Amino acid sequence: MITDTYQLIDAVKKMYPVVQFFKNRYFPDGKCFHSNEVLIECKEGSRTVAPFVVPYVNGIPIKAQKYSGYKFTPPYIGPSTVITVQDVRNKAFGEDPNSPRSAASRQNEVQAERMDDMRFATYRTMEKMCADIIMTGQCMMKHYAKADDIEKDRYQMISMQFYEKEFTNKYKLQKSWGSMTVKEKLIQLYNMTRELKSRGVRVSDLVLGAEVSTDLFGDVDFLDYFDKRRVNYGDIDPEETPEGVTFNGTINVMGIKLNVFTYDEEYEDLDKQIKKFIPNGAIIMIQPGMGRTAYGPVDFVDEAGNVQSFAEKLVPRVLPDSKNNLLSVSMFSRPVPYPKDWKGWLVADINDPVGIVYMGDSPMRVAVAGTEANAPEPAQQDESERYMTEDELKAIQRKETMMQYADKIGMTDLTTSMTLDQMRAAILDYQDELEARGNDE
Repeated sequence: MITDTYQLIDAVKKMYPVVQFFKNRYFPDGKCFHSNEVLIECKEGSRTVAPFVVPYVNGIPIKAQKYSGYKFTPPYIGPSTVITVQDVRNKAFGEDPNSPRSAASRQNEVQAERMDDMRFATYRTMEKMCADIIMTGQCMMKHYAKADDIEKDRYQMISMQFYEKEFTNKYKLQKSWGSMTVKEKLIQLYNMTRELKSRGVRVSDLVLGAEVSTDLFGDVDFLDYFDKRRVNYGDIDPEETPEGVTFNGTINVMGIKLNVFTYDEEYEDLDKQIKKFIPNGAIIMIQPGMGRTAYGPVDFVDEAGNVQSFAEKLVPRVLPDSKNNLLSVSMFSRPVPYPKDWKGWLVADINDPVGIVYMGDSPMRVAVAGTEANAPEPAQQDESERYMTEDELKAIQRKETMMQYADKIGMTDLTTSMTLDQMRAAILDYQDELEARGNDE
């Protein structure tokens, strides 16, 4: 039986690696910290050109890339299990009575299996953290103190947020996905790459949820588009990768080549519900290595009463309990996956309501999901007089645009010191008052 933590760490490192798509491709492993806080460094992309200078001039300062440093307290991931004498005895079931295997070798086998199960569970949690950061810009984590806290839904919520005021990496489609032609869908993808290019980011990966992938690669017109003679539009040749993710091939969207992946993985949450890592309608524009994963230290008191600290990716621990004839086996990790450029990717969901899209800095009104963008308005309701719906207001992600709309409807008490949610609520209340006055009149 191995109980020394250093030996256990070495043993875990030699186990067969678990391949994680989001974690390994976009948030590969970075530094391990001994401090309780992890320092991460972020900077925005830049498209600034260098100036020409006359001879003998020392140089002209140019605007530096926006650079920021942040500190995060790493979360704790800590699955645990117990191994009883009966578990070890059950391992001998079916063996030859004359088998030379000892109880100790069976115990090591059971211990290795349990540690591997916890390793897989820990990696799934890391994958979920990375998927949440990509889709929402933040990671909300429920921390439990005791096992029965899970059933009682009693927890401490800890979050890591990778945007300052608003998550600006959510792209709004111009109209409902189902009503678009193949050409319009490709234009949407191209517009997403253009938006990222304007931020100084060049993407190479397009990750699709199951619904979007089925819609595109099950569309004869879409496949026909990539089957043109003498023109290199792409190479559609689906194959499953070691991560369990399907690589659909490469497509050329108006000169920009994208590696297309279909991600349809699921996990079982602590509430026993089977859930998706990303929505079925997800569209993700991203580039490999856009982030890193740092790790904080794992501290505990050993059997001799000494405090031990381990700055490692995974820290297993085995505690024998001779009084109760069992072993307690645990696995700890304190990962902090983070994007290096907080504006370095874009996501969309074809099932989100359609409201406002941005062409440069100017907002453009489009149809609400389920309606056509060019559907005519009723004759008695002029566009300039129609109030925005709650879904349309939720689609606005800039305070400047919210202020412009408030000014348009005559609302004067809206301020940029309010949060976006407060601004939306105030506008809706104001619109209700205007409509109530109109009805009274």
